[in-house]
Amino acid sequence: MPGTLLDRLSDLDMLELAWRRVRSSGLASRSPKTRQAIRAFEVSSLSYLESAAKKLKTGDFDFGPAKGVLIPRPGKDPRPLVVPAIPARIVQRAILDVIQSELVIKDYVNHPSSFGGIHGRSVQQAIQTVECTPQAGHVGAEIDTYHGANLIPCSNSTGLT
Repeated sequence: MPGTLLDRLSDLDMLELAWRRVRSSGLASRSPKTRQAIRAFEVSSLSYLESAAKKLKTGDFDFGPAKGVLIPRPGKDPRPLVVPAIPARIVQRAILDVIQSELVIKDYVNHPSSFGGIHGRSVQQAIQTVECTPQAGHVGAEIDTYHGANLIPCSNSTGLT
């Protein structure tokens, strides 16, 4: 891919791809506020993306404040979560996409034990890998329960190559 990392990050096509991913994730959220915010942003999304691209190119983009929320969990303490504004989420996603496209990073991203934030990898695949891999050491995971995880038996492949 030609250009500097900043050139690629501030490219409108890159930001539109990031917006599509943020939109998809936001519309699938259990939070009505998140879904409503995504729909409201969508009305003027192109204008917001063009503005973000310009500000990224000039070094004037500001991620702005993020909002702290507590996600209730039955029988447990609430889980703290930091929720950035939608433009910040889009730029964060674009940064991730640009970084993951770098050849020096690809070996790490494509590693069989990498899952978080990686396109084409799922929570179910991560759980399957943890469940079906002999434990030589400690495995850290934020997943307390496997709600809705449609796991395949360990005798099958995890689907990763």
